[in-house]
Amino acid sequence: MPYPTDHFLGRQRNGLNHVSMNLAGFNRNNGPVQGTNYPVYSDQLLNWYQLKRVESVRLLFTWEAVQSTLGGPVPSPDAGYATYWADLVDVVERLLARGIYVIIGPWQYNANVADTDIAYDSAAFTSAEFSDFWGKFAAAFNAVTANDQRVAFDLINEPHLPGNGRIGITLASWFSYAQFAINAIRAAGAANTVFIAGMDYTAADVHDEWQRRPMAHSRRSVEQHCRQRPLLSRLRQHELHRHRGRLLRLRLLGAIERRKGEHRRDRHQCRTQWPRDKL
Repeated sequence: MPYPTDHFLGRQRNGLNHVSMNLAGFNRNNGPVQGTNYPVYSDQLLNWYQLKRVESVRLLFTWEAVQSTLGGPVPSPDAGYATYWADLVDVVERLLARGIYVIIGPWQYNANVADTDIAYDSAAFTSAEFSDFWGKFAAAFNAVTANDQRVAFDLINEPHLPGNGRIGITLASWFSYAQFAINAIRAAGAANTVFIAGMDYTAADVHDEWQRRPMAHSRRSVEQHCRQRPLLSRLRQHELHRHRGRLLRLRLLGAIERRKGEHRRDRHQCRTQWPRDKL
């Protein structure tokens, strides 16, 4: 095992996505409004997580809500933004107090397609702006959590290719953006585990694309979201042979059973390790 069991990557942990601080929109002049744009989470909910033996939570937030202008301070000092930041930190601290590990990352929204996208205010951003955010966020977050290594950083939700009105990002560009962000996080003195989402909305069946990248050798920390769709995608790769007018299904059925088994083992997220020298 490459990590001790108390390390974030040291063992498998039951987990879930904790949503609703990721926003599709809010008044940018005043900042997010508590109880209107996002809820306040009760101790009863977090106690229920603990009761159900949840050991890790992926907590999604909105970049614009913690850095109101590109290149600006993190957190943003204006009232609504400051309250949002305080509530975000509060949720993380209460999860940690219950022994729950936290993966925290931005979920971005493009109003032009009404969907998640690689966007800031529904527009593209540069690698310099992305790394500026992550360097500042890592420093600010570790300052309020006393550098708690049970907090991991998830660079962005579900990268995907451009098209159909989506800004998206190419694999080559995402690889570059991710490395700039990691460099900024490490330059800020943060040693937290960093998760790098895979392409095609972080689908598990495109992991091979990362394997082919020059940096993607023995140790990676790549995030993959495992759903039913990768099962269907994988099945399309298997040839269907016909013999005397009959479909020979044995090979396909065997692939289905193997893939179902993989899906059951990897139901939430599959992760391996990014190169240690690049982290």
